Amino acid sequence: MLVVKRKREEDLVIDGRIVVKVLQIGKESVRLGVMAPPEVPIHRGEVWGAMIDALPAQTPIAVTELGPVTTAISAGVGAPASEPAIATGG
Repeated sequence: MLVVKRKREEDLVIDGRIVVKVLQIGKESVRLGVMAPPEVPIHRGEVWGAMIDALPAQTPIAVTELGPVTTAISAGVGAPASEPAIATGG
């Protein structure tokens, strides 16, 4: 997991197609804006987890490819315990 520091109005570009921008920083939350092509589904972690839980067990889905991400979302944690919570640099 890559962890970066961003200030208000700074962004992060993923794969040259997805831009995540910090719009507002509050005391206990951060408001993010996500720009992505229409074919890229975007869900909050808890919504994604509920969608996966609602699937029948026999439904083919490549959730295992996400490994630590799915585990972290299910646990309600930002990063798996085996990875650092803070990385230095921009």
